[in-house]
Amino acid sequence: YTLLGITKLVSLPCMPSGYLEPTKCTLRQLRRRQTTEEQEERIRERLRAGAEQPQPPSPYDTAWVAMVPTGGAPGVPRFPRYVEWIMQNQHDDGSWGLGGRLRLPWLAKDAVSSTLACVLALKTWNVGNEHIRKGLRFIGNNSSCVMDDKCDTPVGFNIVFPSMIRSSIGLGLELPLRQSDVDEIFRLREIELQSTDQGRKAYMAYVAEGLGDIIQDWDEVLAYQSKNGSLFNSPSATSALAIHSRDTNALKYLDLLGNKFRSSGLARSWLQNEEEIIMDMETCAIAFRILRMHGYDITSDVFSQFSEESRFQDSVQGQLNDTKTLLELYKASQIRISEDEWNLENVSSWTGELLKQQLSTKRVSTPIIPQEVEYALQFPFYSANVEPLEHKMNIEHFDIKRIQMRKSAYLACHATDDILALATEEFHSSQSLYQQEVKCIESWVKEVGLDQLKFARTMPMEIMIFMASTVFPSESSDARIASIKNTLLTIVVDDFFDGGGSTEELKNLLELIEKWDAHAGIGFCSKHVEILFYAVYNTSNQIGAKAEEVQNRSVISHITEVWVNVVRAFMAEAEWTRKRYVPTMEEYMPVGEVSFALGPILPITLYLVGPELSEDIVRGPEYRDLLRHTSICARLLNDLQTYEKERNQGYVNSVLLHALREGGSISPASMEVAKREIRRAIVVSRRELLRLVLREDSAIPRTCRELFWNMCKVAHLFYLQGDEFLSLQELMAAASATVHEPLQVTLPSS
Repeated sequence: YTLLGITKLVSLPCMPSGYLEPTKCTLRQLRRRQTTEEQEERIRERLRAGAEQPQPPSPYDTAWVAMVPTGGAPGVPRFPRYVEWIMQNQHDDGSWGLGGRLRLPWLAKDAVSSTLACVLALKTWNVGNEHIRKGLRFIGNNSSCVMDDKCDTPVGFNIVFPSMIRSSIGLGLELPLRQSDVDEIFRLREIELQSTDQGRKAYMAYVAEGLGDIIQDWDEVLAYQSKNGSLFNSPSATSALAIHSRDTNALKYLDLLGNKFRSSGLARSWLQNEEEIIMDMETCAIAFRILRMHGYDITSDVFSQFSEESRFQDSVQGQLNDTKTLLELYKASQIRISEDEWNLENVSSWTGELLKQQLSTKRVSTPIIPQEVEYALQFPFYSANVEPLEHKMNIEHFDIKRIQMRKSAYLACHATDDILALATEEFHSSQSLYQQEVKCIESWVKEVGLDQLKFARTMPMEIMIFMASTVFPSESSDARIASIKNTLLTIVVDDFFDGGGSTEELKNLLELIEKWDAHAGIGFCSKHVEILFYAVYNTSNQIGAKAEEVQNRSVISHITEVWVNVVRAFMAEAEWTRKRYVPTMEEYMPVGEVSFALGPILPITLYLVGPELSEDIVRGPEYRDLLRHTSICARLLNDLQTYEKERNQGYVNSVLLHALREGGSISPASMEVAKREIRRAIVVSRRELLRLVLREDSAIPRTCRELFWNMCKVAHLFYLQGDEFLSLQELMAAASATVHEPLQVTLPSS
């Protein structure tokens, strides 16, 4: 649900923000809300009934389990109800399987494979002659797909399908296949069987049902048996092991499956215990990422087994070119909170390289689409899950009937039309709200006179909304608008101190802000100072009044203090420039952290998010550390991308100061060392910030801590490719997609 932007099952009200004008709900809006509420209730019913409905049964796996004989009675099936299920679940065209049910041409191989497995199971016990006849007719009518490269090929098809042909002939069945196709697929089988590397050995055990005629020592296959008795949690491979070796543990596993699914066919089932989860790369990565991001104190030691690329290449997933497993490992490896987590560093390195290779060679495997891989690589976990944009991409590429192919085809998820419709409606509601906010901010800019200040940088409002939407959830409109107003104010005031104002004007503005309510006796030395002061003063008082309603206490003294600190930092940097003073790093960083001006943007707007924040909390060390590490990351990211421009303009910068300290002068060699040191400092602060956000024993509400992390991600995004103006085109495209562009999605008609 969250991947599609469904954060909670509620509708946006008609009046979403205290800043926006109240609007009357039209009859159409009321009907839409009623429809949304009905969708939400149907989804709740699904959640109450179970988070996921059972997977549709797999005729392929069911057929292989149905072939297992009873111990001591080889002519009797151990699971007769599965034989019965096969006869009761044949499609009208004679086929079995998802490929036959959905009638999708590209699933023809799956339909033929599943149908032959079911025919073979029935013939094994000499039952269902009419079902066998219809199944063989379907295979004959669709035999051309066997060698059709355009059809999706089930895993192990070139090994298992020829084996089933041989077994069928041995049972006296006459298969309606062209001899040339049979000869060709047996040739392909021989090619696959010639490979003997370690990874192929695991793969061969995974498709053991296709190797019953050539495996001489099943003890070698037992090397891949899990503690639950299965081979890779595969009913078909485990059935082959049970048939040919009568292994007790394999039979116990099949008996447990039989008890679980009873009279229905066997479905693809979830891993059941800790050992299975830890050993499965994809599931282990997902579990680690979810648990750590939800604040659980979980160790990364489990990733030591995946730290080398060879572990993947020697696995079934590696042999299958499994993009989904690679992507999940890569995502999990990004969540590093300690410098000692070298195993995550290693996993990140090799998975990133393999994902790039898959993109360049166009070998991204389903159900992952190339855009998902591109997004993960372009925007690392810490640099911008740009959630509104990510939600848009996920909705537009979401397939309710997304099919994944393993040994047989299965639905990769259990989504319904309601989920897609609800995600679409929530995106449209958020987008409409963002458009209202753009108009609100544009009106405010004119109201306070910022449009009259020609020295100030301009920033499209869509980008401001886009950035704020990645920090604050869609329902936090007041906080988002307040953050945008303060962002614009800090940019304009910063530009004023960076050359837009004279020394007299800078001192005048600083004195006015320091006096705050007692400013009347000071006066304004210019119109620019008057506009800037009243823009800061009046806007801050308005935000403070709204915050007081939420916090049940006055916070205006904190707002005043934050602005005083920021403007003093701006003044210190202006003085350095005017006097051509080169500070030490120890002098620069405390000022630089504050002058990045997150103080008015983040801590103040946190008061509008919801949870009450006491004076003790906002004055406490944990709160200061959250702001400090967020500010360090933002400041150093900015410095890393703007040092050349600032050097030319005569400004100091952490990169330049590091280079001076390293070599005594700025040279190419000292600059490279400096940039390396700055990047290391960013990593250190980012990891510490993530640790603070994820810690369990915190007095600060999790929702507030997460906003510091979101702001850090926005800083990484903003300076991903250079100074903001260098990446303005990319940002504008992303912002337009979020704020203006309609979803490219077609909903089923109701």
